[in-house]
Amino acid sequence: MRNLTKIISFTIAITLLLNFLPPKLFHNNFENMKVAKADGLLTRDEAKKYEGMIAAGQITTIGLKSDGTVMAIGGDYQGRTDVGDWSNITQVAAYHQTVGLKKDGTVVAVGLNTYGQTNVSDWEDIIAVSAGLYHTVGLKKDGTVVAVGQGRFGETNLYGWKDIVQISASASTTLGLKSDGTVVQAGRWDYGQNKVNDWTDIVQVASGSAFSAGLKSDGTVVIAGKLDNSDSVSSWNNIVSISAGDGHLVGLKSDGTVVAAGNDDYGQTDVSSFKDIIAVSGSSESTVLLKRDGTVVASGRNRYGELNVGSFGHLIDIEKPSLYGITDRTIGLGSTFDVKNGVTAEDNVDGNLTSDIVITGEVDTSKTGIYPLTYTVSDKAGNTATISRTITIVVDDVKPILTGVSDKTIPYGKSVDDFLTYHIFDGLSAWDNIDGDITTKISGMYSGDITRPGTHVITYTVSDVVGNTTSATSHLTIVDAIKPVITGATNKTININSSFDSRYKVSATDNAEGNLTKAIKITGSVNTKKKGVYTLTYSVADSSGNKTAVVRKITVIDNVKPVISGTGNKTIKLNSSFNPKTGVTAKDNSDGSLTNKIKITGSVNTKKKGVYTLTYSVVDGSGNKTVVVRKITVDNVKPVIKGAANKTIKLKTHFNPKTGVTAKDNLDGNVTSKIKITGTVNIKKKGVYKLYYTVSDSSGNKTVVTRKITVK
Repeated sequence: MRNLTKIISFTIAITLLLNFLPPKLFHNNFENMKVAKADGLLTRDEAKKYEGMIAAGQITTIGLKSDGTVMAIGGDYQGRTDVGDWSNITQVAAYHQTVGLKKDGTVVAVGLNTYGQTNVSDWEDIIAVSAGLYHTVGLKKDGTVVAVGQGRFGETNLYGWKDIVQISASASTTLGLKSDGTVVQAGRWDYGQNKVNDWTDIVQVASGSAFSAGLKSDGTVVIAGKLDNSDSVSSWNNIVSISAGDGHLVGLKSDGTVVAAGNDDYGQTDVSSFKDIIAVSGSSESTVLLKRDGTVVASGRNRYGELNVGSFGHLIDIEKPSLYGITDRTIGLGSTFDVKNGVTAEDNVDGNLTSDIVITGEVDTSKTGIYPLTYTVSDKAGNTATISRTITIVVDDVKPILTGVSDKTIPYGKSVDDFLTYHIFDGLSAWDNIDGDITTKISGMYSGDITRPGTHVITYTVSDVVGNTTSATSHLTIVDAIKPVITGATNKTININSSFDSRYKVSATDNAEGNLTKAIKITGSVNTKKKGVYTLTYSVADSSGNKTAVVRKITVIDNVKPVISGTGNKTIKLNSSFNPKTGVTAKDNSDGSLTNKIKITGSVNTKKKGVYTLTYSVVDGSGNKTVVVRKITVDNVKPVIKGAANKTIKLKTHFNPKTGVTAKDNLDGNVTSKIKITGTVNIKKKGVYKLYYTVSDSSGNKTVVTRKITVK
């Protein structure tokens, strides 16, 4: 309710206009729109104030804001959501059309107009509207009813109606509630929906496609016509408002919960979980509900976004702000008192309003007496909350009472930090005769490094507002019972003759004293030159006497194979001398030279070209064996002649067939001088001449190259 001034002015004008009418004739004018029951229960009169604030159309949802503007969501076919320029609206209704009742008694409408159901611009003195499938109905302030649109079943034939205080239109039916609590009906009757003549004591009617519903003054509901599960309606009680969709009926209970019966094809009767509801509206496929905080919820079919009601925000604001922290207090003479301290204000729509609190009255703490204060705060909608309190000033010379101070023993470690950070005040309480509970004002002091093991004195102090102080001491004993931790002293296997440092990467840490690595003592030794298993004992103690000992096994082994050297692959000349042992040695990390233990398998025939395989093997005293395979090649590689490429020379020019021609062998090296050339070139006669270059190495490998010399 953001424009409260306008709304109040409007409601006063309407009230003056309607003074001559029965109270029930005008049921939705925003006047005193407050949920007055302290226990949160709605009455029928209170529920009437919110009927018409929301309207569920065929594919739309319409919301009326407390400033008289209208919001619409859903399918905009035929412009049925074109309500952005509407103002001064006091009630809305919807089906295929959207209808708005203005505060001056005129009516506006948009949407489907096939049968003239939106032709309402000439209506005057209207106090309520209702929308049917193809017709629109208006209740006039004189108790008569007007209607436009299709009337093939007589649903618009309402000319004889009078003393009407509420109307409800549906698919092809119109219901009217008379001031004496009886009901009239026009339109379809094929399902018995017209059997309302014997109804009495009715306070509200709701019309569905095939049924009529009436809310009785005792909070029960009666049904005429066809409604699925209508039997369940007979058990309804404490109902304060009803609304009908095409095939279902919704009932609002006084506790803000909702019941429903009838067609549930789209979940439109799934309303049992809703709470704090103050208004309901049903359509053919959905149910829309207004909550106490002004927000809207819905259930049913959501074809065109008509149930995306979160976009409405707070349609209305009917709740007062809440004031907190305002209680009567007695304080000591001469103490400090801030009238705002601890006082806050919160509003369901506007949020924190603490800065808007207005305080009347003063407190003089230098004089004894009783001082009244009044706190008032209003939200933007004009809802006002007021609370009063008294502040009593008295003489206070009584010290606070400090209890729960006792000696404590805790283990050293994280628990010390936890205790000092979170638990140092556990079990303590302080009470003052004036200030009451002042436990939060207790302070603690200690000297020295209280985080170390030992016994420490803590002094607790608390003072009241006027300075009366109480102190008490306790002893905190911190016990270190945790042994140091040695790391890195794991069992290990090393090779004989290798280097070993018994302290390498071995460390000790203590929870209280930190690094104790230098304090580690080691007993036992390791002979790295002799195979075996050796035992080392590592021990360390902290200053609290907590001792740790770790036994470590060091195993000296020989798993290193001997190394055979000089067995590289080799190429030798044909018919040359070759000894497979020459230059070959074997050495072991433990046994030393094992050359004389080398075994050779395989042989080399130096008189026959080829590649021969020799296998060398040797084993040390620990059984570690090394095997090497060696390739010996008896020269079978031909020399390579270069520079003997084909060539073209001019007639009668000089030509030397040896120029630029070389030969190289893999073993003999340069054998150019051994090249033999056969064939001749006549430089005086044109033609193509062949030369044959031949060379052989000392192993008899022979290369022949043919060269063409062209004389032009």
